[in-house]
Amino acid sequence: MKKNYEKNQLLISISFIFIILCFIFIINLFTYKYRSYKVLDAILITDNYLKIIITSNDLKLLKSTQFIIIDNHRLKMELIDIQKDILKQRKYYSEVTLKVNTPKKYHDGAYLKVTIYDHKKRLINIFKSCWKE
Repeated sequence: MKKNYEKNQLLISISFIFIILCFIFIINLFTYKYRSYKVLDAILITDNYLKIIITSNDLKLLKSTQFIIIDNHRLKMELIDIQKDILKQRKYYSEVTLKVNTPKKYHDGAYLKVTIYDHKKRLINIFKSCWKE
């Protein structure tokens, strides 16, 4: 004859595994960090030179990084020229000229999506932002 706890052995085992998985998930929420990126619009003015119009916050990000991402390729860039406060629409915008080895498939006047690294965020912030809205 089986005892009571032996009849419920499967239920106890599944409950124990579920509690361990929940504990691991909660630890990952607070420890795992993901990278956040900012997408900017750029125009290829001549071979290997890009022109971007950005806000002052984006300008700080651009100055703090050495690399940009174009077509999922990380490319080294160099700041050539910065003209501050050329446009005012609630915020001040600056015009930046960059020197980058762009892919050969782009020609003069081409419109590009440029990605720069913004900062790291914790995974829990995703859930916090969902609860705020």
